Amino acid sequence: MAFVFRLQGLLEQRIDLRKEAERQLIERESELASERKTLQGLEASVEAAAEHFRRRRAERSVPGAFRNMPILVQNELLLRLEMDVRDARSAVLSQQILVDQALELVVEARKVLATRRLDEDVLEKYRQKAEARFVQEQSYKEELEQDEIGNVMHLSRRK
Repeated sequence: MAFVFRLQGLLEQRIDLRKEAERQLIERESELASERKTLQGLEASVEAAAEHFRRRRAERSVPGAFRNMPILVQNELLLRLEMDVRDARSAVLSQQILVDQALELVVEARKVLATRRLDEDVLEKYRQKAEARFVQEQSYKEELEQDEIGNVMHLSRRK
């Protein structure tokens, strides 16, 4: 007689849930990596915009650099460049919020996966113990049968 685990369906369901949680975690980590990559790109654009602004402002103090451009136009250009830097920094802050949210989702997915693994491990250990108990009971029954056969043979020889 073969061992049949009564909760095999539940164990298989828990295995499926764990696999789904692993897939979700991989997906969330991928999203986090994507958001971080976007953040790095935005930080690089902030640095480039700030450098462009500093360069233009420094050029303004060089005599003759903007001789064909009126001062109001120069000021307006610098103001636009400064606004570009502010906008870029604002985009970085917005992206940082998205990165933080993605990180929270990763942490949550890890917690769910840990819970799913624990649920599966508990049922797997229960199955192993039940199987060991079944094997022990089968062995005990077999020993009883062997003893009974031995007793019957012994009694039949005595007669």
